[in-house]
Amino acid sequence: MKRILTTWMLMIMALLVGGCAVGRAAQHIAPEPGGILIEKEAPLGSESLDYQGAPVELEILGGEGAVRRGREALAIEPLVIRTANLTLVVKDPAATAREISDLAEEMGGFVVFSNIYQTSYNGGTTTQASLNIRVPSERLDEALERIRGMSGEPPRRDEVRGEDVTQQYVDLKSRLRNLEAAEEQLLEIMEAATDTEDVLRVFEQLQSIREQIEVLKGQIQYFEDAARLASIQIELIPDELAQPLQIGRWQPQGTAKEALEALIRTLQLLANLAIWLVIYVAPVLLVIFGPMALVIRTVVRRTRRRKAAQKASMGES
Repeated sequence: MKRILTTWMLMIMALLVGGCAVGRAAQHIAPEPGGILIEKEAPLGSESLDYQGAPVELEILGGEGAVRRGREALAIEPLVIRTANLTLVVKDPAATAREISDLAEEMGGFVVFSNIYQTSYNGGTTTQASLNIRVPSERLDEALERIRGMSGEPPRRDEVRGEDVTQQYVDLKSRLRNLEAAEEQLLEIMEAATDTEDVLRVFEQLQSIREQIEVLKGQIQYFEDAARLASIQIELIPDELAQPLQIGRWQPQGTAKEALEALIRTLQLLANLAIWLVIYVAPVLLVIFGPMALVIRTVVRRTRRRKAAQKASMGES
């Protein structure tokens, strides 16, 4: 029983090796109406493994290997990921960004991110916006036309690209089928196994295959979502009417700003001086000159009294 179980497990491992070799197999790709016809040939070869000194001949197959022998043909629609980049000049970038966000939701898409910010220009500040939206791929051209219409002039940047990921997608699907076929075989072996050690060994292999299946499903889902929803990156900058006023090299708003800054700095200086006078200078002067003032005042009073006494004695005489 153990020898049969090990032989089955070696055959499943060969099946997985065959799945990894699909990309290296002889392939014929021919266009068909509505898609691409991809044919995979099998077998790819054979491999001899040794188990406990006994040779085991394994046939490595392409496609689904031991599950489907012979030639396999898969009709796959082309999978293309579409992206676009636009830079538009608009009167009000903030309002246009909100309008584009509403457009994405109207078309069945969504906003990935939206950023409205202030930037310096000619000594002043202007409002700009940057956002990324996703819309259904089949409506990408419609969305681009409507977004371009929000500007009064041609886009500063207008780029549309498409990435064909059909081959990668087909490879992932083929590998997924191989792993699922191996999973089915392992489940059958586990049901037939009676020894606890054999069951645990099969269970470990089964867990490893299921982890790989989940990874492949995630990658396949990513490609499908990226192809289903096109990405549009948009930069919005204000037109000349919204730029800071400039007459030749003279910028009145810049001069006014400089004058205001100079006034604020002067008021700051006066305020700081008053604070120093009240908190620092006045107490220091009081400590230093206070006693001197008292001595001078006492001397003056005594001098006045002496003079008054002298005048009084002279008057009596």
